[in-house]
Amino acid sequence: MLDQTKSQVDLWYGTKGPPDAPIVFVAESWGSEEARLKKPLVGSSGVELDRILARSNLNASQVLFTNVVAAQPQGNETWRFFEPKSTFKGSRTRGLAPSSLVCEETSRLYRQISAHPRRLIIAAGNYALWALSQCTSSKVLAASNNRRIPPEQQTWVPSGIMTWRGSMLYTDPIPEFGTFPQTKLLPVIHPAGIMRAWYLREPTIHDLRVRIPMALRDDWRRSPSPTFLAPPSFAEVKSYLSGWLARADNGTSVRLACDIETIKPLLTVLGLSDGPDFAMSIPFIRLSKEHGFDSYWTPEQEAEIVWLLRLLLTHPQVEIDGQNFIYDTQYIQKWLGITPNLDWDTMLCQNVLFPGTPKDLGYLASMYCDYYWYWKEDSKDWDTKGTLEQNLIYNCQDLVNT
Repeated sequence: MLDQTKSQVDLWYGTKGPPDAPIVFVAESWGSEEARLKKPLVGSSGVELDRILARSNLNASQVLFTNVVAAQPQGNETWRFFEPKSTFKGSRTRGLAPSSLVCEETSRLYRQISAHPRRLIIAAGNYALWALSQCTSSKVLAASNNRRIPPEQQTWVPSGIMTWRGSMLYTDPIPEFGTFPQTKLLPVIHPAGIMRAWYLREPTIHDLRVRIPMALRDDWRRSPSPTFLAPPSFAEVKSYLSGWLARADNGTSVRLACDIETIKPLLTVLGLSDGPDFAMSIPFIRLSKEHGFDSYWTPEQEAEIVWLLRLLLTHPQVEIDGQNFIYDTQYIQKWLGITPNLDWDTMLCQNVLFPGTPKDLGYLASMYCDYYWYWKEDSKDWDTKGTLEQNLIYNCQDLVNT
């Protein structure tokens, strides 16, 4: 367990590396070897982390290694540092029930971070991501290490690291535990998780090797930001569709990413992008309290948009890029009466090149896009709890990443 007297006296108790390092690597809690040496990441997972960092071209002298809690939980299960839901009476903190120990240690982590200027914080695992961002969700843990947890011991645990890994984020500390300057944040898979699922090793090396240099040169956001027409005016829709068609008619090859949004059985949005700096998301319906949905355009406007889209998407000089585009094609065939000139399907290409690896757009964007942070859910249909504008921006983000 934690030597609380020591931790209260020594801010750097349980850390490894220079206190003024520009990079802070935050893990979750200790294993047995860490507890014996009072140092983070020195057990088997720490040895593997050293190998990963070497592959990532990261000099460990640039890194301060620390934990959310500098102590070893029973069974090396960090959730045991949190209060059982059966006895917890307070308000949950970002979905969890932290004990006084977790509160004190997270506050000490914040003081470690704020003691010197930092260029990047790396959050390894769900608990580190919980302490440093608002990205995690929570669930009740019913079993751990292949054993059922008695109901009176069950508590909430964070989740989301698999979703957010590799994202170029900024820190967002928990206010009741303290604060520190906003800092670039990179979530990665914990090395112990990699040892349980070896296929996660190469993506983690990629995340570190690509994103750390970007953080150190302050290249964390595309500048200028992409232009999203979400929604466009009728004049803008007509101008862009006609402009692409004119280029194609003149013999110039036009390459466009295409993506749709749906509410079964309706095609609600069709978006197009000619590069990573621009996307236009064309809505076809709007929410209506009286009827549920109304047409977004007048009949005359919609007829002209559909006509231009039919010409554009079937033009021999226009090549379409899509992600899992067989889904989009069935809707476009039904609602526009055409089959687009698909040239490249990112999902199919990933599956051909690297069979057995993830092939969803979020994963592909994390591996292949210059700038990446998780933006999407995998539901095919528009969640109408959100606004139309939110749906259109989501569609635009799909497009520029495709």
